[in-house]
Amino acid sequence: MGLSRRRKVLITLATLVGTFLAALDSTVVGTAMPTVIGELGGLELYPWAFASYLLAATVTGPIFGKLSDTYGRKPVYLAGIFLFLLGSVLAGTSQSMGALILFRTLQGLGAGAVQPVAVTIMGDIFELETRARIQGLFGAVWGISAVIGPAAGGFITDLISWRWVFYVNVPFGIVAAVLLAATLTESFERRERSPDYLGTALLAGGLVTVLLALLGGELTAAALTLFFGGLILLSLFVMVERRAADPVVPLDLFSERIIAVSAIGNVAMGGVLLGVSVYVPLFVQGALGGTALTAGAAVASPGGPAGWCRSSTSRSWHSPSPIPTRSGASLTSPSPPGCAMTACFTWCW
Repeated sequence: MGLSRRRKVLITLATLVGTFLAALDSTVVGTAMPTVIGELGGLELYPWAFASYLLAATVTGPIFGKLSDTYGRKPVYLAGIFLFLLGSVLAGTSQSMGALILFRTLQGLGAGAVQPVAVTIMGDIFELETRARIQGLFGAVWGISAVIGPAAGGFITDLISWRWVFYVNVPFGIVAAVLLAATLTESFERRERSPDYLGTALLAGGLVTVLLALLGGELTAAALTLFFGGLILLSLFVMVERRAADPVVPLDLFSERIIAVSAIGNVAMGGVLLGVSVYVPLFVQGALGGTALTAGAAVASPGGPAGWCRSSTSRSWHSPSPIPTRSGASLTSPSPPGCAMTACFTWCW
């Protein structure tokens, strides 16, 4: 793209703001949730307020990446911002935990578009020698969100209301959408592709089934059946993707050592970061009698290094061959490790 330096700066700012909102929502809600539970009830559904968001972002990331290859980055990114803001507004108006979980899922759908497409836009507008430095900015976004997210959630919850944890996304999201709409111009040849519906269904079904088993919190025959059933679906997903002409997640990427190592690092760091963000606030406020702000302070100190390590693990690699958005989506999102590891914490709670 022959864009001026000023346009590139504005586009980068717009994508950074959108990514920051999606990243922040993985941590900022944690310190508000014990207060939400106190008002809305539904403690048994507590993990699903996080898992629904992360699962939706995980499953739809590759799908939105494929759509951006077909219809362009701009419309898909703007659609993601719209879904994220709509989910934020509706989540702030929730009157029950069921409604909150539903609207968090809608937020996750938006995040599934924003996170991978933002990185791909940077790959489109910047030259190879500049790309690594720009990727570092996205790594910094994840680190900053890990540091300030819990504290910001506690501050807003204590001084205003937990509902504003969601409403605060709106002005920033609008700024990001307006900036990108006004500055990004695309010219590309539309590529018709046949969607990998079977692979998408198996991935979604496998992840949901495994999470249902883990989040049940009890070692029962039904939980074991769900768990192993989910593993079977995920195994079928791997088999289907190996034979698919245009797979939703090209598995040959994992033959690259740096990508495989980054994925393992994401599992470890994402699980620790999100597990702490979810359960430490509940312990501080429920067992120790602390406030949302003190819970945020407790989470922020370990969350910062974890976020920085995670971001440096997953975003420092670049290649002369551009990776399609759908290929990198599951690597650049904390969702897969976060869902699984957060679910495992439920067994111990």
